[in-house]
Amino acid sequence: MPEIEQEKELRDRYRYTDMLKRFFREYLVENGRAYFPIQVAHIVGALLILVPPILLRDMLDIAIPEGNLTLVWQLVLLAFIVYTSSALIAGLKTYYGHVIAQLIVRDMRNDLYNHYQRLSMSFHDNKKTGELMSRIIDDLNKQQEYIHHGPEAILSSVTMLVGTLAIMITLSGRLTAVALIFVPFLFVFSRFLMVRMHEGFRETRERVAFMLDRLEDSLSGVQVIKVFSNEGFEDKRFSSTNQRHVDARMKAMRYMSILFGGSRFLNSFGILVVLSYGAILAINDVITPGTLVAFYGYMLQFRFPILQLVRTTEGLSEFFAAMERFFAHLDLRPSIQTKPDSIHKVNVAGDVEFDNVHFSYEEDDLVLEGINFHVEPNKTVALVGPSGAGKTTIVRLIPRLYDVDDGAVRVDGIDVQDWDLDDLRGSIGMVMQDEYLFSDSIAENIAYGKPDATHEEIVEAARLANAHEFIMGMPKGYDTLVGQRGLKLSGGQRQRVSIARAFLKNPRLLILDEATSSVDMETEKLIQEAIARITQGRTTFVIAHRLSTIVNANEILFVDQGQIMERGTHDELMKRDGKYRLFYDLQFRDQRAM
Repeated sequence: MPEIEQEKELRDRYRYTDMLKRFFREYLVENGRAYFPIQVAHIVGALLILVPPILLRDMLDIAIPEGNLTLVWQLVLLAFIVYTSSALIAGLKTYYGHVIAQLIVRDMRNDLYNHYQRLSMSFHDNKKTGELMSRIIDDLNKQQEYIHHGPEAILSSVTMLVGTLAIMITLSGRLTAVALIFVPFLFVFSRFLMVRMHEGFRETRERVAFMLDRLEDSLSGVQVIKVFSNEGFEDKRFSSTNQRHVDARMKAMRYMSILFGGSRFLNSFGILVVLSYGAILAINDVITPGTLVAFYGYMLQFRFPILQLVRTTEGLSEFFAAMERFFAHLDLRPSIQTKPDSIHKVNVAGDVEFDNVHFSYEEDDLVLEGINFHVEPNKTVALVGPSGAGKTTIVRLIPRLYDVDDGAVRVDGIDVQDWDLDDLRGSIGMVMQDEYLFSDSIAENIAYGKPDATHEEIVEAARLANAHEFIMGMPKGYDTLVGQRGLKLSGGQRQRVSIARAFLKNPRLLILDEATSSVDMETEKLIQEAIARITQGRTTFVIAHRLSTIVNANEILFVDQGQIMERGTHDELMKRDGKYRLFYDLQFRDQRAM
């Protein structure tokens, strides 16, 4: 089943408890020795916060009235120990809590990235780069914050609430009853605003994903933007996207400001009522002044854990939503993967056969229909025809970038679906029309064909690809950075680096897709010389824009509307006076007109 359809089904299956168990089992257990002591530290830290108001009460009610200086110093020393311990615990749990959260998210990010690499091309065809980047970066950054601050907020808030309430009841049941009158109002008010605040933050994250996608598009296509002088147009487009992001965030911030300002007012109003009633009780000797001051201290901190719990509850829904998105992608089964009983084959002969192949990218939209041909080892077959005829699709089926709908593609007599994928793709080299170069050095791009290659091997591959001379003319030679997608190099230079990469890989099967298109005649000659070298002793598939470059192919396939209309050598097809002849004559006439 294609990954896109799987994703829809998977997201309906997840339950919160199942996701928590899985998260605990797969990511927390490994870091549990450090993670769980931190949770204990949250509880201890919260308990320490409860001590100072009691010490202040004893100072006011006992030590000062009795003039007991020894008790004063004892209480001061105890307070010092409490504050020092609290500060030490806060520092340790903040540092180690974030470190452990980082390690957990590091593992999650690695798992998701590695899984994206293994999902099929059909998945990536239907996903925007910005969306996947948002999943890996933004979503997991949110997860990281919650992994640390979520348990901290819950444990410390519950500890503080229970502890504060217990102490307040001990200090004065009457004052506690009055104080609790305001709690439901504070909770409902906070809950109402938290929901809307998090809706704003959710929209903000969606806008961030859209902005990332827009950035990736515009920065990768900066050359097209400049050629069409569309900087102003792109400025407006990005400004509009950025403004929508700002609007969503400002909406969330408005609710946040109302929440914190309003909750402080409600709490302050409650404190005033409690202090007024407490003063009456103190005047009537029902409670001591120290008790009233201590009660005031607990009232000041009573609002904080309530807000923390409400905020954490809302954050929990976001945590589970992000967790659901994470597992939904992590659980996608690649529609193209190695079978358990796959065939391992290292010594590949290079025999390729297409047996009645039918293929479509989308359902009911047939791209290839009844493709049949056979290529013997070390032979060269050329595919020609109009744009959109299906030539590139045919060669994409050989390394199994896509699976056929019907029929079979065989390499060395074995259906590619029965091959071990690494063995199959390891025997195939591809040089595409718009070959992708990474924004690394020239040497690193060439070595991508063989990551453990020595510098001497890289240079030799470049020489064979007629690339060494222009590389040595670059500012830093082989260490020259090529820029995003190789934009610092010309089209012909990029092609020769790509051919050098293929030379280094030394594949048995070679696919050249429009390798000489859009280059000048001199560069084409250099590329053709390199191609003549690299095709020796290999089974080669050539998709050619310039038909003059493939006249010596062992067989030419004329492809149109997803079918092979004609086949034969150049001479045979020219004598047949069919589609190929017409195609060739039209191109030759256009070249003479130039």
